[in-house]
Amino acid sequence: METDVLLLYPPISPGLKPKYALPPLGILYIGTLLRRKNFKVMVIDAEKDGLTLTETVDRVTEKQPEILGISTMSLTYAATLRIAEMIKKMNSDIKIVLGGPHVTATLTETFEITKYVDYLVYGEGEYTFLELVEKLKENKSLNDVKGLIFRKENGKIKTNEPRDFITNLDGLPFPDLDLIENYRSGDYNTVYTTSKPIATIIASRGCPYNCSFCGVHLIHGRKTRFRSPENVVDEIEYRRDKDGVKFFIMKDSTLTTDREWVLSFCEEIERRSLKIKWCCNTRVDRVDEVLLKSMKNSGCELILFGVESGSEKILKNLRKGTTPSKVKEVFELVKKIGINADASFMIGNPGEDLNTINETIDMSKDIEPRFAKFFVTTALPGTDLYEESIKNNILCDPKWYQRGRTLNNESSLINPNEYGRLSFEDIDMNKMLKKCYKEFYFRRSYFFKTLRITCKNPDFSLHVLKSLPPLIKFVLKR
Repeated sequence: METDVLLLYPPISPGLKPKYALPPLGILYIGTLLRRKNFKVMVIDAEKDGLTLTETVDRVTEKQPEILGISTMSLTYAATLRIAEMIKKMNSDIKIVLGGPHVTATLTETFEITKYVDYLVYGEGEYTFLELVEKLKENKSLNDVKGLIFRKENGKIKTNEPRDFITNLDGLPFPDLDLIENYRSGDYNTVYTTSKPIATIIASRGCPYNCSFCGVHLIHGRKTRFRSPENVVDEIEYRRDKDGVKFFIMKDSTLTTDREWVLSFCEEIERRSLKIKWCCNTRVDRVDEVLLKSMKNSGCELILFGVESGSEKILKNLRKGTTPSKVKEVFELVKKIGINADASFMIGNPGEDLNTINETIDMSKDIEPRFAKFFVTTALPGTDLYEESIKNNILCDPKWYQRGRTLNNESSLINPNEYGRLSFEDIDMNKMLKKCYKEFYFRRSYFFKTLRITCKNPDFSLHVLKSLPPLIKFVLKR
């Protein structure tokens, strides 16, 4: 089939097929909008398929698209540039477009380091990409395409004015998952779920918080915009009826930013008598007992909290806006309501030392999440943490994203960031990461608690069995 546009989600760890993956909603929204305009579109998820860079290039060139759009994060940037170069050398007629958080953070930098990329889309990409495709098809000027960066005929780089944020999110179509090449609902799964098949949903865009390490606001801004509760529940019902989805993952970074919206959302699920399970991400300062009970009654089975640190000093340095005492209070409350709680933590933050790392480990054991995820902090371009790190000259390599990085992708529980982290002369961060996992997971109390859970839920047992061997290997590896 002739392909007008091919959208690519590049591999984070080329050649390593992850045990868990989620649909690339960003490019699926773009692809669905293009399809509604009668363009022939395809999506390749190279991460889910575990493709090498050569395999990715072969898949793309085999389809011979006129236009290739690549979703670009800082962690995949080096791989993306290599893919673009390889494709252009095989078929120079393919127009290559990069978009996503890294492009929005760095703007014209890509054009300064490669000649193999034709266009850059910054900000929210749906309508910018659509307009770009339409203009290219009609051979019209690109000067008025908002949110676009391109080279003019004289070689000069032109950055068009930014595109306004999409105010009516209900106007966007539900993402067509069948755009993904060889799509099967069972291809996607995550350690959080207790039943399959699953679906991921985004209910809002934008984040009002000021955490120094986070770049969520880069594309979607600081003001939160929500789809209507009815529209989100329409999508849930659609996925349930079309694909038999039983578990829904709300991908918003902080779903409960607007308390009244969440209450309306939960009420709508109950009004339609939808017997579903769902999970979400949020902050400990954005839930209360009434809200949690409503979430529980509508099927919320799990909340993932970004705890980040057990040290009050580190939380202040990160501008998280929470406290260790609040974390403990909310985890007790969530468990009392009967919702599972998971937690993510970061080590290697500004001001970190052995004492603060130990405070984080102690916190993880005190609050007893079902799963705990530990990361070494990465200074991502566009974040305040990155800018502060550059200013204070404490990055190991300010352009780490241009050179690539390694990622231990054997388990979704393990994600050590080896490049782009802050520099500590006296602390082996990889050793500290192993210490975090070992002290949290290798406890008798955690073993028996997990055993009780697995006895009640077969799907959860499979997650544990898949994650345990690589976890042991990582912790014991010298």
